[in-house]
Amino acid sequence: MKKYQKGFTLIELLVVIAIIGILAGVVLTSLNTARAKARDAQDISNLKSVQLALELYADDNGGSYPTADATCDGVTTFYGLQVLISDGYIPVLPADSGACLVKYSTEAGDKDYHIGINLEDPKNSVLDTDNDTNSSATPPWVGVTFNGASDDCVDTAAAAAGAETCYDIASKQ
Repeated sequence: MKKYQKGFTLIELLVVIAIIGILAGVVLTSLNTARAKARDAQDISNLKSVQLALELYADDNGGSYPTADATCDGVTTFYGLQVLISDGYIPVLPADSGACLVKYSTEAGDKDYHIGINLEDPKNSVLDTDNDTNSSATPPWVGVTFNGASDDCVDTAAAAAGAETCYDIASKQ
């Protein structure tokens, strides 16, 4: 008569460990995607807040927006947007470790503006409906000029098809 031992065989344990590893990999990949989408949603919300602050500022200043400049340290200067903080239109501007996240330029005379922020997901549907203004083109723009159709809100050239990650808004829409 054969005696059966209680427990699992080595093969059974290895199969279970492999299945758990595969499931963990799938979950972590999904989690990273969800985190990137959450960061993009926060960036879009931040840009909309800056847009609202700009419109409030212009309403109080005869239709003129803050004059843009090319300096940003992410602490005290934000391409000319720091006046929105000092005048109480917005409590803080989005910055990441001393890097300015929001790009800002104004047309000569400060009657029009162009703002943009870099998103992580080039497949984000909001990129299909953004402005895609090129503030490096004519008329002359002041501040940080960039192409809203670029892949990083820095370049003045348009991105390759499907690679745009710069979400931008312009006052003339």
